[in-house]
Amino acid sequence: MHWTTHILVGAATGLMMKKPILSVPAGLTEHVIMDVIPHRDFQSRLGYILDTLIGIGIFTELIRFQKNSNASDAKAAVWGGISNALPDVELLLNLFEKLPREKRLFPTHNGTLPHGIEYLGMSSHVPIMLEAAATGISIFILGKRLKNSFERGA
Repeated sequence: MHWTTHILVGAATGLMMKKPILSVPAGLTEHVIMDVIPHRDFQSRLGYILDTLIGIGIFTELIRFQKNSNASDAKAAVWGGISNALPDVELLLNLFEKLPREKRLFPTHNGTLPHGIEYLGMSSHVPIMLEAAATGISIFILGKRLKNSFERGA
């Protein structure tokens, strides 16, 4: 679970919080919760890089929407997406220069808290379903809120 899922879930949470100042701590907290939920991370550089590019594309659209809206919830969506995805920057950097686990900052990345399925002997289908559910719910919330914002602005 990397950029795309974290950006979508963080943005959806930001929209629900409606205040940028609340969406930042919520996004960071949510990142911990999402990392602890059983899931599998990409094992290849290509998978991680593709997911990062998709996430950046989604984030770019959120920024564009926020620039065209004066609504506080649009800004909260952007900050929720940033704060939820930001901790994974250290994982992206790790692709290019190996950073020992104990030197990573985020608690689910340095082993302080469990991450993904490494501590659970779980079937690979369950994590995929959990990630798909989180992503689907986030897309639904974002779509509904963005549609309502566009209708109010029209």
